[in-house]
Amino acid sequence: MTVFGPVVHYAMRPPPLPMSRKGNPAMEGPNPFQALVNLLSNVLDAYTTAYFSYDERNHEFRLVAAHSLSKHLRDELVLPLDGSGILSQVQKVGHIVHLDKVDLEDVSASLPFYREGESHIKGLLAMPVGGGSALLYVDTKRHWGFNDKQRKWIGEVAAVLEQLTGREQCLARQETYSRILQLWHQWFVLGFEHQDREALARHLVDRCARFLRAEFGFLAIRRREEPEWQLLAATDNVPRGLVRQFFPVSSGSLIAKVLREERSLLVPNLNPEVDDHYLISPSENLPHEGLFWSVPSRISSELCVVLSLMAKREERWESDELYAVAQVLQTFTVFYERLHWKDRYLRVETLDENTGLRNAETFEALVDEVAAAALQKSEPIVLALIQFEPWQYCHTKVPPAELRRWQQRIAQGLKKELTLDISAGCLAENRFALLFSGHDLRSVDSFLSRLTVLRQSLPEAKRRGVPLQGFVGKAAFPQEVGTPAELWALAHRKLVEAFQVHRQGVRD
Repeated sequence: MTVFGPVVHYAMRPPPLPMSRKGNPAMEGPNPFQALVNLLSNVLDAYTTAYFSYDERNHEFRLVAAHSLSKHLRDELVLPLDGSGILSQVQKVGHIVHLDKVDLEDVSASLPFYREGESHIKGLLAMPVGGGSALLYVDTKRHWGFNDKQRKWIGEVAAVLEQLTGREQCLARQETYSRILQLWHQWFVLGFEHQDREALARHLVDRCARFLRAEFGFLAIRRREEPEWQLLAATDNVPRGLVRQFFPVSSGSLIAKVLREERSLLVPNLNPEVDDHYLISPSENLPHEGLFWSVPSRISSELCVVLSLMAKREERWESDELYAVAQVLQTFTVFYERLHWKDRYLRVETLDENTGLRNAETFEALVDEVAAAALQKSEPIVLALIQFEPWQYCHTKVPPAELRRWQQRIAQGLKKELTLDISAGCLAENRFALLFSGHDLRSVDSFLSRLTVLRQSLPEAKRRGVPLQGFVGKAAFPQEVGTPAELWALAHRKLVEAFQVHRQGVRD
């Protein structure tokens, strides 16, 4: 069932731009064809003189300029080739059609650019211009057709119109290419400046939507073989409840269809009357009308992204414009992958792989940095070391993979209590560190007393019969020591003292 009208799987190619002035920045302003059409109409004493452009891709005529005495001729007009009457015959045969004694039973069928009610046309002439890229039409109610001299005038004006058409098409292309170069330049600058993948995704959607004059933009991402895809970014007018959410790939949404098939999709006219097909989710609060285009691109063998754009108002996206946006999406995948590996490298270099906390080297550098800043500001800092024992004994009871999960649980217990002035690190398999900025020993004692991982043994350890316990050693700077090296040494001594006190208590 076709819900949204004809669906086209779009293949990238750069055909000539149509001559339509509507929505084309290069052809805004005074109509360059109108003066010639007026001149020809006045010289011939014609009833109607009209100049049409032909869009080969969409198979339709568009009225570019007209001079008419008729009240039945529409100002703005787009006619499909199959519904254009005599115009379609001229386009198909490719030469002049001259009717010097017109006898039309139904003028609106043969000349559909007139509304119903037109009559008494005695002669007409239609001829292709520019090898079929345009068509010139003239009719009259005064004479039975046009004589040789008049036909010569029509032909000469058609030749001038052809030259003018070529010039206008060149101007349109130049303007389009200028916009494309500007888009690409701005995008490359953004791509190299931004270090955040989510921000880059939002810029991609916003820039491409603005370039194509689309109201709505969406960027979806899916990992290969995963049953769900995620809406990574969208324009601001998309409900925020949809962004960053996951949706089933098997659904009937248009975006899911493109993700499954990994082929571009162009829907010229969404049907607002039917709601059993949708863009993202059945419960979405989005309009189902206008022009919709969706294009996929691979980030890697595992990741696929899809950029989708929708224009509610009547819009005409040219092949060059779509090609430009597709290339921007391709470069986005390169930038995205670069940032992914950069983040991965930073994680490996600065974070403990299992817990996600700062590794020992990074945490030591942080202590030096914070201590130097605290000395200048005369603010206290406290370093607390937390070690869980008997960890080596756990290895005799628990396999390594499960011990790593215990380590993750301890790290999660620390993370959920952290604030902006408290930093955490993983120094060893069973040793963690907390750095408190602007805290004294009393406030640190209060914080540590609330830590669940210190107050209660891990449930997993209890089930294994291991009495896992956390021990703390802490030191204050500059209250107790004067350098970061002394801070570390004192904290370790306090940690050893905590072990000794515990052992003495067990013996007693």
